[in-house]
Amino acid sequence: MRVQLTKRFCFSASYSEGARVHAHNYTLNVTVDASDADGLEERLTRQVREALIDKVHSRDLGLHVDFLKGSTINELNLTTVFWGIVKKAISPVKLLSLTLEKDSHSQLTLSQD
Repeated sequence: MRVQLTKRFCFSASYSEGARVHAHNYTLNVTVDASDADGLEERLTRQVREALIDKVHSRDLGLHVDFLKGSTINELNLTTVFWGIVKKAISPVKLLSLTLEKDSHSQLTLSQD
């Protein structure tokens, strides 16, 4: 039997596109293999907050977030970059999927092959 844990993180961020500034409320769902679930939720929360959420919350993603400077800000690019950061931060826990939701209107999911 496979046990999974999904933790939801919310953050607000903006980015510039030409002369316009776009601001959004995002939800990031992180799903991991929870075979060794003892204390996992607390560790996962701390690790993802420190590695990612604290760096993007209330920031202009293209101007103030070093790992996104010069990137095109869209759901696919954000989710792809976030995958690498989260995977590294939670290792050796196995990242199964990452879902980024923007303003409750759209969501994009990346999952482990």
